[in-house]
Amino acid sequence: MGDEADDRGNARLPVAVRRRLAIAGVAAVAATGLGAVVRHRTVSDRELELLQWFNSWPVVLAAPMWVAMQAGSLWGGLIVAVGAMAFLHGRRGIPAGVAAVLAAWAVARVLKEWVGRGRPADYLGDVDGRWESLPHGLGYPSGHAAVAFAVATLLAGSLARPWARAAYALAVVVALARLVFGAHLPLDVVGGAAAGIAVGQLCRFLVPGDAATAAPPAASQP
Repeated sequence: MGDEADDRGNARLPVAVRRRLAIAGVAAVAATGLGAVVRHRTVSDRELELLQWFNSWPVVLAAPMWVAMQAGSLWGGLIVAVGAMAFLHGRRGIPAGVAAVLAAWAVARVLKEWVGRGRPADYLGDVDGRWESLPHGLGYPSGHAAVAFAVATLLAGSLARPWARAAYALAVVVALARLVFGAHLPLDVVGGAAAGIAVGQLCRFLVPGDAATAAPPAASQP
């Protein structure tokens, strides 16, 4: 009986793995659940008012945010993720960076098709795109927010706490920039952030030498 109990205990997933899967699961449920709430529904006046407030921020703030926003684009995200992972883990870290960005972008595209929500310009006539053309088409979730938070979550597992916080701070700036530039509604970036966190947590399993996937030391034999 004791040997069977030991076998069952050894068969359990490590705490770090279970924690990571739990976070990914909660984030995925949040992204899809929020998508189900806003799916084909009228945008609330409160959300539109919040979008207008962000969209009225002065240009002095919008200019640096535009630079940061590029880190959430497909190519910008790839450059950041691949460069950072190569610096932290060498060439073996590159696949995890590529996977995080492409998976986040793909998940966002799938959710967009399912939710079918428009962009701010579809609901308001005075959206300011600043010096960019206003995007049209499907809005939920924000692909930029998904990519930015996927990369931040991936990198956070390999960075000291201050740098991990900086990675998430950059992701937040990317998400807010999408509101400042009138490209997304507030709940779009919230859903994108949740989707990105889910993807990033899963892609951390691809990082070489990841503590959660490392084999436990063999038990000493009596």
